[in-house]
Amino acid sequence: KAAKVEKWKASHKPFHWFVDFYGIGKSGGFDAIVGNPPYIVFPSSKIGYELHPIGYQTLSCGNLYAFCFERAVSLSSPTAAIGLIVQLTSMSAEKLEPLQKLIKARGFTGIVPFPRRPESIFDGVEMPVAIWLSRPIRDPIFVTSPVQRFYAEERRVEIERLSLFRHHAGLGAHRIAKLGCDIESEILNKLNSDTIPLESLTAKSSKHIVYYQEACRYWLKASYKTPKFKRNGKAVSQPHGRQLPLISKEASRLVTCVLNSSLFYWFYSVFSDCEHVNDSLVRLFPVPLAWAERDWVVLSKDLNAELQRYAKPKTINTKQGHVIEYSELNASKAKTTIDEIDLKLGQAYGFSDSQIDYVINYDAKYRLGDSVGDDDD
Repeated sequence: KAAKVEKWKASHKPFHWFVDFYGIGKSGGFDAIVGNPPYIVFPSSKIGYELHPIGYQTLSCGNLYAFCFERAVSLSSPTAAIGLIVQLTSMSAEKLEPLQKLIKARGFTGIVPFPRRPESIFDGVEMPVAIWLSRPIRDPIFVTSPVQRFYAEERRVEIERLSLFRHHAGLGAHRIAKLGCDIESEILNKLNSDTIPLESLTAKSSKHIVYYQEACRYWLKASYKTPKFKRNGKAVSQPHGRQLPLISKEASRLVTCVLNSSLFYWFYSVFSDCEHVNDSLVRLFPVPLAWAERDWVVLSKDLNAELQRYAKPKTINTKQGHVIEYSELNASKAKTTIDEIDLKLGQAYGFSDSQIDYVINYDAKYRLGDSVGDDDD
């Protein structure tokens, strides 16, 4: 043993020694690898080394945990199980597609997603994460749980109740669905039947604009009216605000209803990092072919009135010396109107009563229980 230790100390390539010492690549590699690799952007000034571009399929992912996952695959035996805790963005970020492709190729892909709200799965870790389990099998399959939300005191019980669901569902090439039961799979199937992407209703430029926030906690708030936001008394665009130009007034009212709906919140939970609503996700949302046969103008007007009725004027003095004025919206106060929107949307998609009920009550425990200060969305 002493001789081996001295050999390790003398080696200029300790990792290569490690590989040789354990016979990795000769005896077949490890039968199991588990870990929690670092979540660090690469390249970065914080990292004092480089990686050779040859040999890493995941280099474009730009994060060390992707490289660690790939290295784990290369160090494992042909039948090895690999389990790593990584960022939740690994399920939905476009730049993480090479990592997903690598893992999917092994066959079995199991994922348990944990968003940051209301509590993190790990004390002191303010970051949404996912536990990935990978093993080679002949027929590729996803096995996922639904989004795992809980308060700190519920953590142990909820983990014991965790259930997994087999499926092949995804969105595009880089979004893996977080499905947890048959009814969610059925809803997704209906969203993909007789629909068109919301993007087909957008225009390059238009006076019919829908405004929404990129950040989202439990409520995505959208409006066909310009949000009130001032800096030092002058009206400016909201930070992290998005604008979506639509082809007509009717289309803008439909999109306003859609983005505020519990159905879209469910869709966002299934296909996003549970932190951000990016433009591509919005544009990919399936809209019923016959959407124009229903009146969305009245519902959107009622929703806007509800949001404004409970809006509170806020003033913030920033560290930079700016005075920020805006309206704090409490979307939970408009839940009744949002339920009416979801009922009409459900009918347009051909949802059953149980499917509509599932959408309306999705995450209600946390969405309605955390309604104070939800402008942080």
